[in-house]
Amino acid sequence: MSEEDEKDSKLICEKIIPFHQTKRELWIQFPDKDSFLQQEKEVYACLNDSEGDDEVVIYCQKERAVKRLSRSRNIWIEPEFLRRLQKRFGEERVKVVEKAVANKF
Repeated sequence: MSEEDEKDSKLICEKIIPFHQTKRELWIQFPDKDSFLQQEKEVYACLNDSEGDDEVVIYCQKERAVKRLSRSRNIWIEPEFLRRLQKRFGEERVKVVEKAVANKF
């Protein structure tokens, strides 16, 4: 970006990414690893209802463990799918995290 007194400002960019195409992650939190393992098959069954580029992250609170699921488990975070997950696992345990666009300069 170039801004000077007496001249028009200029903005030069190589790529514009629409907001709906920013990277997002779906975080599902469990109290501990055992509770996740008890519901693991159910989680995967729910995720099978969607396919996309958004990553899924499992967080076990007691152990502070983060498990990033493989790309084959990526989903498309859309409102209805998100509502179903929040209803099933609890609104406070299912969150969407939007990732910043990487600056490659």
